[in-house]
Amino acid sequence: MGAYLLFLNSAIAFMVFGVLVASWWHSRRAESLLLIIASALAVISGGFEASLAWLDNAHLPRFLLFATHLGGLMFLSAGVAAYFAARFNWRLVTVLYISMLMVNLTIIDMDRDSLLRQTIYQAPYLAMGLTGAVIAWLHGRTTVDRLFALALSLFALQYGIRPGIAIFTGGVGASPSQFLATHYGALILFIQAVTGLMLACTMIWLIGARLLGDVRQRYAHDPKTGLMTRSAVSDRFASAARGSGGQVLALIEPVSASGFPDLESERRQHAALDRLVGLVTPRLGETMHAFRAGDTRIGILFEERSSENARQWCERITGEDSQGPARFAAGLAAQQPGESFDTLSERAAEALYHARSPGGPGVCLRDMVRYVPPRPSPAGALA
Repeated sequence: MGAYLLFLNSAIAFMVFGVLVASWWHSRRAESLLLIIASALAVISGGFEASLAWLDNAHLPRFLLFATHLGGLMFLSAGVAAYFAARFNWRLVTVLYISMLMVNLTIIDMDRDSLLRQTIYQAPYLAMGLTGAVIAWLHGRTTVDRLFALALSLFALQYGIRPGIAIFTGGVGASPSQFLATHYGALILFIQAVTGLMLACTMIWLIGARLLGDVRQRYAHDPKTGLMTRSAVSDRFASAARGSGGQVLALIEPVSASGFPDLESERRQHAALDRLVGLVTPRLGETMHAFRAGDTRIGILFEERSSENARQWCERITGEDSQGPARFAAGLAAQQPGESFDTLSERAAEALYHARSPGGPGVCLRDMVRYVPPRPSPAGALA
């Protein structure tokens, strides 16, 4: 039974370790690295504890068991502090850690069933675990933060009741090799598994939620321009469509002398894109969402503007750099009842095609379901 519970505790540590590695790999957050070290030390300490079945009274594995387990709790508290952006006094904690290791060396040969030895042995675990719990209680704000603080508190407090459990169950065993066969060993490993599972679940919840947020943040923005991606704006469109609706989509892109930007060199395309982003970004309002819609194409979703206001906004953009090496053209489409984002984008792209054609208007608005091409006009627009 004791060996099975020891394996279960190690499996819990491995589970948390996997989530933390994924978080560190993706976002390089400090708390993920610290908690990875804590999980690794927890697994290593479990290995030293299992080795005592063969090494029995050997001092080195017993000391390393204490050092790695206490070190794991230290890095756990440091990771909690990093997660909540709280101060962690590494110098003080390191001094206490070394002092506790020295104290452990002085009691290693004391009677294993001595209440004094049990208290001195478990007190460092309790203190190091409660350090992280106090930080979580002080800096946690959400319900999940409170649940994590509660789970960490219970995990730390189990070390405080171990001396009493040793007396209640008849002792910790005459030697380390007999520890797993005692009622004490089975009971404390069971308590550690239960509280550890609670801690692991809340930790995965916290770190996993932050990891998902980082993933969404990364894939919601285009790395080249810093603007939103098409999928992110599509989600905003769907959310707004469930409300008032009446959105307008504009597609803007630079147009070469030939009228088709595909014939331009890649360097000129990128330069034109940078110039367009520089014009659009400072003029965005709170209800306007810019996104990269193509290699050199920028899309603007207007949530609370009329089609005429959106057209005038685009005219100011296209007229801003009309004397440059490439002019800008814009195609707009107003949302129809029940229309999807993809359909709206197709209609805006059709309007952009006519706007960028040689002799076509600089800004072309498509307000109806079927498109009627306007007469070529240098400054006109379809209303």
